[in-house]
Amino acid sequence: MALINHAKKEINAKIVYAGPGAAGKETTLQFIYNKLKAEFRGPLKTARLQDDTMLFFDFMPPAEGSVQGYNVRFHLYTLPGELTDSLSWKMLLKGVDGIVFVADLTASRLGQDRASLDQLQELLAEYGKGLTALPLVVQANKRDSAEAVALDELRQTLGRAALPLVPASAVSGEGVLESLFQVVKTVLKELRESGLTLGTPPEQVDSSTETARVEPPVSAASEPEPVPADLASTVTTPDPVVQSPAVETLGERSPSLDALLAAAALVVGKPSEPVDSGISVSFAGAPIQRGSGVVIPLLVTAGELEKRVTLTLLLTGDGAVES
Repeated sequence: MALINHAKKEINAKIVYAGPGAAGKETTLQFIYNKLKAEFRGPLKTARLQDDTMLFFDFMPPAEGSVQGYNVRFHLYTLPGELTDSLSWKMLLKGVDGIVFVADLTASRLGQDRASLDQLQELLAEYGKGLTALPLVVQANKRDSAEAVALDELRQTLGRAALPLVPASAVSGEGVLESLFQVVKTVLKELRESGLTLGTPPEQVDSSTETARVEPPVSAASEPEPVPADLASTVTTPDPVVQSPAVETLGERSPSLDALLAAAALVVGKPSEPVDSGISVSFAGAPIQRGSGVVIPLLVTAGELEKRVTLTLLLTGDGAVES
């Protein structure tokens, strides 16, 4: 579900990288971050989500990636490791607009690929979605491994022939940008065909349509689709050595946002610690800075009941914090 910021004339779309542990999700995100030009991307950050560490950043394609005069900002997220904590992954998938499923082409890992994809299907079903109901590309990773199987064998193992597969190597970067931009293109296409009325509220717009959201599958013999010309300008030229970026944590933000987060801690208590007997409050995602304020998604749990709420804090001119 794309989020619209009318003040900034921006549409915020969410792309999640899923897949089994050690398949290359984190390496993939770091490669993408390094290859995007600095003027088109935000900082690479980490945050706690339940008991997991979330890796994320955002980027904005040039004007060719706009929808009705609104720029589209893509937010990329992943949780490194296995899909063991279903609650963390369920929270991460809330409102997702597109998915890159990073599969491991190593022969001994095919079973984990299938189990992870099946679990992803179950989590999406809780939001009334399916694997073919939104833009999804399978990044067939570790193609350069000596134990890599053919794409047809991976496709047969996954049991979903309609899903497009892109052969890739997160280490060398082969197929990584192609996988991302296939999803980006489809999300943009969905937004343009969804009949959005951007000049009026509501702030939240459902970008789903009744048409098929998945492009025709890529055959095993075909080469990955090249990076589209209108998006290629966001990518830097290849470097002999790619340095890993310095990862910025949520604590390394501007002083104004630090003050807001500190105020949030006073209001809701520390994440995952009980505020009252039987009641706990934790962050349900990364805080989003908007102008002089911050929007903080929260998860309130009381026994078996849970409620997701959003806390908006504004920093006033006298340094006070208003909620």
